[in-house]
This record gives sequence, structure tokens and C-alpha cells, in this order.
Amino acid sequence: MGIDLTCDTKYFSCSYSGWNSARTELIEATFFYLEDLIDKQTNDMVNDEYKNAFFNNLKKYINDIRQYRDSNNCLLFGFIETSKNLNFINLLIQFGVGGIYALCNKSDCEGFYSVGNSCDICQLIKLIKPFLLKNKDDVDNQNLLYNSIDRLLEVFQDSVETNIIVSIT
Repeated sequence: MGIDLTCDTKYFSCSYSGWNSARTELIEATFFYLEDLIDKQTNDMVNDEYKNAFFNNLKKYINDIRQYRDSNNCLLFGFIETSKNLNFINLLIQFGVGGIYALCNKSDCEGFYSVGNSCDICQLIKLIKPFLLKNKDDVDNQNLLYNSIDRLLEVFQDSVETNIIVSIT
């Protein structure tokens, strides 16, 4: 048994455990992207208290979610629990990575991603793809999600281009 994502002629499939692993890796890559963005932005602005407050708030959420993983719970579970907080969702949207919320907070079966979800997910994948690369020396064997992310992206891009929802079965 597994998860199948389909849109028109595009298709992505994997096991349930593979899907949970993929979402967990995407969450972690999103966090790496955000931390990199925060570091770059913080260096550019010395005394912008307004932006620093947003950055500090986002860092706190990231650290709290990572505590789930560190306490033998799943990072995905921590992310979903934290996503119940609208302030966290708003921060994700503000930093251009709201697609991670759309991607992770759907049913593993019998559901849909809207065209709007697909647009957000496409934007997310394009931003965080470099942060999925775990080992630059062995791209073929140690970067399974990095190597298959384009197939996943094709499904969501097809949704945006054809204005057809993505089915989850």
C-alpha cells in the first residue's frame, strides 16, 4: 500500500513510509532554507527590530518542532501539531514557504490538493531543492528525495498549468 498523486497525465507514487520520510525531509529542508534566509537577512539589517521579531519567532517555532524529533517523536508530527497555530502558518506564508503546510496537512488517502495548493507547493520545492541535497559527492545513492523531487514537482506543475486538482489515492 502507498500513496498515489495524480493530475491529468502526471503521476507520483511511493509507500506510506516513503511519503512520511519525504515530508519529513521536505520540512527539514524548509527549515534549512529558512535558517539560511534568516542568517542572510540578519546580516543585511542591523537594527530592524520589526523584522528581527519575526525572525526570532520563526526560529522559536523551528526549534520547538525539532524538539519533537529529539524526544523520539516524529518531526512530521511536531510540524502538524505546530501548524494548528495560525501565527506559525502566517510566518510560513510571509517567508514564501506556505507550500510546506499545504503539502503536509493533507490526508494520505482519498484527498485532493487544490490548484492553489499546487502553486504554493511548486514555489516551495523550487526554493528548497538545493537544501535537499545531503551528499554532493554521492548524488545518486544518498539523495533519494533530491533525485525524485522533479517527478513530484511535475505533478504539481501540471495542476497549475491545467487548472486541475491533484488527487490523493
